Amino acid sequence: MDNKIICTDIFKTSIFSYYLDFNKKEVEKFCVSYQRKNKGRKVSNEGGYQSDNLNLKLPMFKGLNNSLNPIINFISKEFYGLKKELVVDQLWFNINKYKDHNIVHQHPKSILSGVFYVNTPNKCGDIVFIRDKEISAFLESSSIENFNSINSSIWKFPAKENTLYVFPSWLNHYVEPNLSKKNRISFSFNTSF
Repeated sequence: MDNKIICTDIFKTSIFSYYLDFNKKEVEKFCVSYQRKNKGRKVSNEGGYQSDNLNLKLPMFKGLNNSLNPIINFISKEFYGLKKELVVDQLWFNINKYKDHNIVHQHPKSILSGVFYVNTPNKCGDIVFIRDKEISAFLESSSIENFNSINSSIWKFPAKENTLYVFPSWLNHYVEPNLSKKNRISFSFNTSF
């Protein structure tokens, strides 16, 4: 070709990942104990357990909160160009047993949301993000040779211990069923100004 083709990304959606070194055993013990004493709630979970919002001032969560805030604010300033600082204003945990999963959902009234994986046995289910407009209505999957960020309708990220994923709260996502006989434990959070 004589002319150079220029590709301009528009309306870009990014998922950010970060490795957090965290005391897994202490957190696991807390989650199991909390679950025994508290009923929890049903929001996006099919089966499994989802805690109510946790008290971020408890010593157990101060460390996690202190780790999350700098990461979130780096992302919000560097990538989103936000003027004000964000704070984690909601934090909860999920325990998904065999075949438990989370259905498609968003995190309304939030700016950035995230998940931090504490316990992730093999085959415990990936987190899956969904394109706003279903591309398959315009382009059949069978006609695509290699899937990429331009032509995909979904994008999967593995559930990995000590991995934090941060994403825009408006992005539809779900979590695949846990096909392990061991528990998948994760913390989820929302942010606001």
